[in-house]
Amino acid sequence: LLRGNELIVLQQTTDENGEPLEEEGDLSVVLAELDDEVAVISFTDIHFAEKFTEVFADKMEEDSPQIVVTGDSLMDGLPNECGLLVNPGSEQECFFPPGTFATTE
Repeated sequence: LLRGNELIVLQQTTDENGEPLEEEGDLSVVLAELDDEVAVISFTDIHFAEKFTEVFADKMEEDSPQIVVTGDSLMDGLPNECGLLVNPGSEQECFFPPGTFATTE
C-alpha cells in the first residue's frame, strides 16, 4: 500500500548548525529518533502533515516545506540504518524499523 502511493515528507531547509542547505538534487528530510533508531517522518495525507506541523511547530524549523514523493522512491532511497515513521501523532501512526525495506541483491 505504501509503495504504490504518494507520501508526504517534510524537507529540512537548514543543517544542524542552522546554515541553509545548498545541496542541489538531494532531498534532506525531517527525521525522528525512536528508541535509539532514526526514521524518516512521512504522511499518507496532507491533513496528517498539517496537524503534525501545528503540534510540533516549536520543535521544527519555521519553513519545512512539504514534499510529495512516491512510496517506491522513498523506500528505495532509505539507508538500511533508517526506518520510516508514517503519520506520527495520529491514530494511524505506524513505525517500520531500519532495514524493513532493504533490498537484497
